[in-house]
Amino acid sequence: MKGRIVMKKLPALILTLCLAAGLLSVFSLVSPAQSNSVLDDYVTDGLAAFYAASHHSADGKTWLDASGNGLDLDLASYDESNNYFDGEKGVFVNKSTKIFFDGAIATLISTGKFTTEMVIKDTDVTGSDFGTYLNCTNDAYSLFMRLNDPANVFVEFKCGTNQRPKVAVPDKNYFKDSTVTVTFDYSTGVNCLYVNGALLQSKTPTEPFTVTDFYLGHNDGTRSHDTEFACIRFYDRALTAAEVAENYAADNGGSLPIDTSGDTSEPPAAKQNRAEEQPYTASGIYVDPNNQSIPYPDTDGKELTDGVIPSTAVYSDPAWVGFSANSTDYKESGYAEIVVDLGEVSEITGVNIVLSNLGSAGIGAPKEFVYSYSEDGENWNELGYGAYDVEPAANLGAIINNYLNESAAARYVRARFKNSEGNGWMFIGEFQVFEDAETPVFPDDGSSEGQSPPTGDAGIALAVLVAITALAGAVIVKKRS
Repeated sequence: MKGRIVMKKLPALILTLCLAAGLLSVFSLVSPAQSNSVLDDYVTDGLAAFYAASHHSADGKTWLDASGNGLDLDLASYDESNNYFDGEKGVFVNKSTKIFFDGAIATLISTGKFTTEMVIKDTDVTGSDFGTYLNCTNDAYSLFMRLNDPANVFVEFKCGTNQRPKVAVPDKNYFKDSTVTVTFDYSTGVNCLYVNGALLQSKTPTEPFTVTDFYLGHNDGTRSHDTEFACIRFYDRALTAAEVAENYAADNGGSLPIDTSGDTSEPPAAKQNRAEEQPYTASGIYVDPNNQSIPYPDTDGKELTDGVIPSTAVYSDPAWVGFSANSTDYKESGYAEIVVDLGEVSEITGVNIVLSNLGSAGIGAPKEFVYSYSEDGENWNELGYGAYDVEPAANLGAIINNYLNESAAARYVRARFKNSEGNGWMFIGEFQVFEDAETPVFPDDGSSEGQSPPTGDAGIALAVLVAITALAGAVIVKKRS
């Protein structure tokens, strides 16, 4: 098993090294960040590009890169009525348009080590399903508001096939008057989403991902928005929590109190996959009696929690396990089932199942997919129906996930599902159950501690205390009213 994991990760490692070398050659051709007033009070270590709305050509057709790396953003080909600088407000107005960055930004993101920051003033999400702020054509990176969930609005960061930070927020225009930061480093397990210097959620990435290009804004009616950008920044490394707070303070004139005395530059605690290498039972797996290798069965009873996400969508990849309506036990029960034993009662916050390429080669989507949890394996509590997150760039088809607003105590986690109609197949690559190693607390009005994230409304003060531990520094952030 270990040997297979190494073989799966080797191509990604080679690709990453090549991308890193390419990125180094790009930035070695230009001078490092210059000292100028635009960069005052901001973190400049690792700064790759810095777009301040006040820093542009006289004709407004070029958004100048203040970092000194020369990655100016050419605006000449875009409709000036929908994309322009407002000097009075100090913003770049973008209305339902994709604005593409220099190709070096895509190369940077593809190394798997980066920070992206955007400073937003006013914003109005006009998309019917999403509000997508930063994105790429192959959709491997996407920072967006999710509106198509009937129960909640979410802020979400998609990062290839890695686990996504995803947090319920009060409304679709949550990013108004906010600094939004994403830090990512697959080699150290950093994948953090911050708003106004406060950590909303962190995940543990396992691999880099490739983007074909990179742009801000969106012209699709399902993903569009009208937004005022005050600044956009890119770094070639993951900033620490203290550095994120420092930049947020600089966005507000440097007036926010920052205490970095205890910072050790360690990443914040991330979610852990409690299901990895844990035992489970499964029904509905189909094995052809004439050829037991087609489709690939669960050969060792460990495939669904071995921590290996299949590298291809081809069902012959042995990391996939085939479930079928032809299975005898499926016909008897009416559904397929997977039950993972976590070994002890744990506080879980999310469940994922990775599926193969839905809708192709006779492989279908499951129906009535429901997650449940139990402390004793007999009395079950329903988590609800999973929500599809389609991943066309990775050719994995989808991830069915369910994120909880509050943690739940569980030793056993169950997924029950009806397969596609007829003789349809469904292939599962991994069953993941997540818990917080340390759940951040976001005080609401200062009088009580709740689980709600801080609001983006400029009229409400924000106070976030990140606990001082041996592994994390203290950062006190207060939003200027």
